[in-house]
Amino acid sequence: MRVLVGLTCMILALAPAQAAAQLLKLKPGEAATVRLSPHVTATAPEAATMTPFDTFVFSQIAPEIVDTDEGQMVTMDDAALMPNIAPGAIRLRFLAVPGHSDMLLIVENGYDRAVRYRARMTVGDERVDTSTCIVPGKHPGIEHWPHGISEIALSDFRLIDGDDGREPCF
Repeated sequence: MRVLVGLTCMILALAPAQAAAQLLKLKPGEAATVRLSPHVTATAPEAATMTPFDTFVFSQIAPEIVDTDEGQMVTMDDAALMPNIAPGAIRLRFLAVPGHSDMLLIVENGYDRAVRYRARMTVGDERVDTSTCIVPGKHPGIEHWPHGISEIALSDFRLIDGDDGREPCF
């Protein structure tokens, strides 16, 4: 009897972790929104809409994406370039860099505090945990991988004070 109770407790202890690991799964070209209050929720994935910020980030990875005759170079702190970040939400876009195997996760943090999260990516038939950076409050963050990823699973979103001892993602 004790073995069954112990086994049941072990199974129940695993259930929340498995549920958290599956909070949000994105395939390339998808976007979603996560809200942390009153409890953590995520919208269903939808087609990502490219922004001028995304195009600028792509141009830094693959300069041939931007036609230099079209205009002038801008910097990441250019107010016209920065995305309009919705307060009280985290907007995510998982994007493939056109013509390259590189993948980007753009994270727009609409909270006043920094946010951390966990990520597990699927590369080929393998699922692997990957490191993540903090995303400062009211800022975008950029995660970049120089290889193809067929899906990214995001979980354990939480607000933190300060920088949690890690570098921000820009």
